[in-house]
Amino acid sequence: MMRYLLIFFISLINAQSLEKLLEDNYSFQADIKIEQNNLVQSSAKITFTKGNYIISEIKPINQTIAIINDSIFIQDDDFKQVISRKNDRKLIFDVLSDYSKFTLVKCDELCYCLNQYDDYTNLCIKFLDSRIAQISFTDINQIENLISFNNFIKGDFNISYNPPKTYNLIAND
Repeated sequence: MMRYLLIFFISLINAQSLEKLLEDNYSFQADIKIEQNNLVQSSAKITFTKGNYIISEIKPINQTIAIINDSIFIQDDDFKQVISRKNDRKLIFDVLSDYSKFTLVKCDELCYCLNQYDDYTNLCIKFLDSRIAQISFTDINQIENLISFNNFIKGDFNISYNPPKTYNLIAND
């Protein structure tokens, strides 16, 4: 019985540690690089605050993605249009607000992992100096993904999105 209590308290401490780390990283800006199966696919900038975020300057495609409350906006600068719809599924950055089932695992720094999160498996968040350094996961198509964070700045960032007035707005509810 004592052994189970000890395991419970250790897992509780670990969960609180992840909660504290994510609370400390609850508002940030960073450059991100996205790799799939060890090949760089794209790079972008992310601004994240309390579950809302904007991913901009996406390369090689020229898009901005904004998640504001329950809505997703996909701005395509090549076609000068914005697609707006209700965000009804979990996206990978939502994991930064949903940390209850992660466990601490051994890695070269500090890592918290989860076997399954919605359509994602083998999900791990790696921290370096109390900042998010990487998120790795396998997607629904069994492709290994790695998102690396660089030039990480913690702060109190305002998240808002207004489509450019000259763009065509397509609402898909």
